[in-house]
Amino acid sequence: MVAVRRLRPIRIAGGGRNLELFAVAGIATVLVTRGYLALAHYPQIGGGALHIAHVVWGGLLMLCALLLALLYMGSGVRTWAALIGGIGFGLFVDEVGKFVTSRTDYFYRPAAAIIYLVFALLVILARRTRSHRPLQAAERYANAAYAAVGGLTTGLTAEERRSALELVQRDDPAESPAIAAALTRLLRALPEREMRRRPAHRIVADRLSAAAEWLLRRRWMVVTMITMFVLLALLRLLAGIAVGLALAVGGTLDFGPEQGAVMASLLSGAASAVLAVVGAVRLRRHRLQAFELFRVAILVDILFTQVFAFTSDQFGALVGLTFDLLVLAVVTYELDRLRMQRTSVEPVPGT
Repeated sequence: MVAVRRLRPIRIAGGGRNLELFAVAGIATVLVTRGYLALAHYPQIGGGALHIAHVVWGGLLMLCALLLALLYMGSGVRTWAALIGGIGFGLFVDEVGKFVTSRTDYFYRPAAAIIYLVFALLVILARRTRSHRPLQAAERYANAAYAAVGGLTTGLTAEERRSALELVQRDDPAESPAIAAALTRLLRALPEREMRRRPAHRIVADRLSAAAEWLLRRRWMVVTMITMFVLLALLRLLAGIAVGLALAVGGTLDFGPEQGAVMASLLSGAASAVLAVVGAVRLRRHRLQAFELFRVAILVDILFTQVFAFTSDQFGALVGLTFDLLVLAVVTYELDRLRMQRTSVEPVPGT
């Protein structure tokens, strides 16, 4: 008698990349839509009393993505579903201001912060999914079988076959040898498909990735970005102290219509600045700890300060966010290097 297990969702190998594609497509769609509407002076589609908002097109595109995922199989279909769904979601969430205000205000100032927070959480979820615990044996078998299903009609490229075989040929005590052997035979029996010429966007992406890695390896890049980040942190800390002193002596400050968001941005910015300054102090003697503090400081900036900045400055806060993301990339790369360096010099227990 076969034991019945509780049903549990099966994770998709590489699912985090699909979610990242979804988020990137959505972010690009929001930026392009806002830029186009501003340049075109916010035209109406329909004329007269009829106005077809772009949230409708967003819903239709999300429906198309869902139909693709429900009706067709294959990793390529998932990629298209992520791309089309991301564009549709971008058109949808761009009009969030109309749905959280009683006057359906597209220009509702906190809308930019809401949009930013939604995509920030999606990106964090995607990154966590990619760095989450490894796939269990049953999940690896399911993904290998899914790859084999696609290969039944189109065949498998050498790379696809190798990746699928790696999923079933790992040294795992939870593995079922019979299932692994059956999947291995199936994957090896499938016809070979010639690798098509790589798409232009993949070539461009790989070249940009290689250029970015080259920059991250340069010491001057690390020194420049960290110096700029610490100096800006000092300025923000001094600004926070100045505002605090002004309020303490009974002064009044006018930060415009979003005074609460500006104050919250100053507070979280000051917290991030303190972490950055402490990291700079520890940089000479405790480099690894210093970069860990830098990373926490940047994450506080991205997850809190930038949310309030988007509320007060709208999409003008993109400049600060871009800088934070560049610093985060540099700090993360250097932190990984320092951790690997530390692991390689640590003595092995028992030696």
